[in-house]
Amino acid sequence: MPNYERVPEIVKSLRKLPVGNFIAFPAEIIRTSANTLKQALDELASTEAGVREIGMRRLMGSTMTMFVAPATIQKMAMDLTGIDNIEEQMEAIRETAAPWQKNSRLLPTSVKDGRVTGYVDYSYTNPYDYLQRPFLAVLNAVNRGEDMGSDTSKVATDAVMGAIGEIFDPFAGESIVTERIVDATVRNGRTQTGAKIYRDEDTVGDKTMKSFFHIADSFVPGAMPITLKGQKKETQAPGVEVGRFARSLMSDTTDPNGNERRAAQEIFRAFTGITENEVKPENIMMYRGYEYGRALQSTSQIFNSAVSTRNQLDPQNALSTYRNANEARFRVMNEMFYVIENMRKLGISDPEIRRTLKKNKVANVSDLMRGKFVPFVPSSDIKKRVRQNNNRLPMSEINAIRKELRGRKLGVPLEPETQEFVPQPVDLGPVTSVQSQPVAAGTVPPSVPAQAGAVPAPQSAPASPSVRNNPAFMGGDPFSALKNMLTFGNN
Repeated sequence: MPNYERVPEIVKSLRKLPVGNFIAFPAEIIRTSANTLKQALDELASTEAGVREIGMRRLMGSTMTMFVAPATIQKMAMDLTGIDNIEEQMEAIRETAAPWQKNSRLLPTSVKDGRVTGYVDYSYTNPYDYLQRPFLAVLNAVNRGEDMGSDTSKVATDAVMGAIGEIFDPFAGESIVTERIVDATVRNGRTQTGAKIYRDEDTVGDKTMKSFFHIADSFVPGAMPITLKGQKKETQAPGVEVGRFARSLMSDTTDPNGNERRAAQEIFRAFTGITENEVKPENIMMYRGYEYGRALQSTSQIFNSAVSTRNQLDPQNALSTYRNANEARFRVMNEMFYVIENMRKLGISDPEIRRTLKKNKVANVSDLMRGKFVPFVPSSDIKKRVRQNNNRLPMSEINAIRKELRGRKLGVPLEPETQEFVPQPVDLGPVTSVQSQPVAAGTVPPSVPAQAGAVPAPQSAPASPSVRNNPAFMGGDPFSALKNMLTFGNN
C-alpha cells in the first residue's frame, strides 16, 4: 500500500521545490504497482499450484483495477445515455474541455434532447489514472491526427510529447502557489486559460493589489464560503466573491460568470469531491474564437516583421516568410475548423454555429464552415511601410502563391509529392567488341529467319549482379526501388 515515507530521496527533494503537486502520490503509485506486478510474477513462477493460483488472481485483479475497470465504467456510462453517437459526442467534449482533461476519462452524467449536457472527470477520482495517461495521450494524439489530416511525423511527435508530458507533469508542473505567482509576473497578468488578472492600462498600484488577491486566493481553503478575486467581473477591481456552496443557498444562484449553483450538486461535491461539468457550446466557441483571432494576428506577424526590415529586402526571404506565415495560418484555421466539427458532433446546427461565431467577431466564418483555407493577404499598411524603407514586395510571386494555396482544404492532409521514375544511365564498364566470324558463301546463318525481309532481333546480354543491384537502376523513391528489387529477384 502507498507509504509516503518510502518515496525515493529524489522525490523527497522535489517536494521542497516550488514545482509539482502532490508528487509523492504518483511516485508511490509507480512503486506499489511495480511491486504488485513483481510479486504476481514471482508467485506464477512457483512450483506450488496454490501459489501459482494466488499469483494469477493477483495479476488479474491488478489488471482489472488499473486498466479494465476504468474503460468498463466509461463504456457503461455511455451506454446508459441511449445516444447513438455518444462516443463522438464524448470525444468532442474531451477535445474542447480544459487542458488538464485532454487525456482524462470523462463520464456523461446529464443528457437532454439527445445531447450530452454534463459530465464528470472520472480520472480525478481514479488513483491509478497516472499509469493510463501516457497510453491515452498516445491514442488521443493518433486519433486527433487522423481527424485533422496531420502527417505521420506530426502525429508521432504529438503522441511522444503528450506521453512525456503526462509522465512528468506531476513532478515538474507548476505548484498551486507557483502557478499564481507566474500568472501575475511571467504571464503578464493572464492565467493559463487566458483569464485576465489585471489590465495593461492599470496603474502599478492596481496591478500589485490585483496580483496580491490572485495569489492569496491559493491559500483560501475550499470549505470557505468566499473566494478572493484579483479582478471582479462587475467592478473590475480586486475583492471578495461568494463561494460556490454559499451561492447555491442564496436567492440568486447564478454567479457573475453565468454558472448556476444548485445546493444538491454542491453538497454532493463537498462530500465526494466530484464535480459535474456543464457543457456550454456557446462559451466554447466564444473562448476558442478569441484564441483563434489572437493566433491569426500572430501568424501575420511572421511575414510583417520580416518584410519591415530597414535593410535591403531579399525577395526570396519575403517569399519564404510568406509561405511560412501561411503554413502557420493553416494550422490555426485547421484548429478552429476542428472546433466547428466538434460542435457539429455535439448536435449544434450550422446556423447556430455561424451565428455564435459572427457574434464573437470570428474572422472568415463562411470559409471556416466550408473547410476552406484563406491565405494571408499583405495589408496596405505593410506595403506602405516596405516602400518607406525603399524596398519592394514581389507581389506577382506572392499572388501566385496565394492562388496556389487558395484551394487547400482544412482537415485534409496534403498529398505527398510523388516523383516520376526516370531511368538513370548505368555504367556497364568497357564494352568488348565482338569479331564477326566469316561465313561461307552459299550458306545461311541459322539465326536468320526464313521469311523474306525479316530483321533479326537483337539479343540482350544478361546483366551482371553489380548492375542489377545498382541503386540508380532500382528507382527514384523507396517504394519503386523495393518493387523493382523484388522484380529483379524473381527473374
